[in-house]
Amino acid sequence: MSTATSKQTGLRRAVLLTVAALSASAIACEREPSGRTVVVRGGHFLALDAEGRELPASALPGSELRISDGEGRSQRLRIDEVLDESEPASPVGLYTLSRFDEAEQRWVPHCRSGPDGLTAALPLPGHWSADGSTFTEDLKGFGVTCSAGANGKCMRMGYVPGLVVGGERLTPYFVACVRMMRADYCGDGRSHTEAGRPVDFIDRLGRQGLWHDGDKRFEAAWGVDGAICVERTRVPEHTDLEQLGELCPRLRERASSPCSEDTIDDDASVLLVNRS
Repeated sequence: MSTATSKQTGLRRAVLLTVAALSASAIACEREPSGRTVVVRGGHFLALDAEGRELPASALPGSELRISDGEGRSQRLRIDEVLDESEPASPVGLYTLSRFDEAEQRWVPHCRSGPDGLTAALPLPGHWSADGSTFTEDLKGFGVTCSAGANGKCMRMGYVPGLVVGGERLTPYFVACVRMMRADYCGDGRSHTEAGRPVDFIDRLGRQGLWHDGDKRFEAAWGVDGAICVERTRVPEHTDLEQLGELCPRLRERASSPCSEDTIDDDASVLLVNRS
């Protein structure tokens, strides 16, 4: 079992967490009688006092999480800043996190800056398998992801695992969104895109309901298991349709059927369609 420590006004109080993996789950399971606990609700870190009462976001900075990668290695993370304390209604919270570099014996930024200039981390209510093929929702635990990655981008768009909007659970949309961002056509965790390739998309919920870039062309329709059908690949010089058919026989079999933006209306398994 690993340890998370919350520091406030010079006091150091231990919180025990069991953690499955860095991008996987951490479950608050025990605390010292006078300690504070850091938990996750939706896409937000929360600090609780010894009686389980929620504390203001200002109590989070200084909190430390010790996270194991599941193979005996652990990493210390520290919440340094709450970036959007004034927006509690947002589906996700954004935080500046540091990790302790054991070799250099100092704290260093945990996340890298994204194309939008934002350098932030956020809690992920669940975890991906080591090969990236399967996502498991975990509402009792959390992982840590960065805003510049596919997980962070999809959560910032509102697809927070575990949340229910209009009677629709958003976990399948989160998974489909991550597959789309990574161009994981086969749903096996392999990416077929490259850094800096923008995408535009709409979903069947209407949360992302407008095309924003008229210069892009339809690419694929997406569900929880990857692409439902593919009109063209995002980076054909790396993976073209013929190569994709060899990697994904199910997509080759689907190639004879129409694949267009209208597929989202015709096939209930399609959650997102994208242009690139």
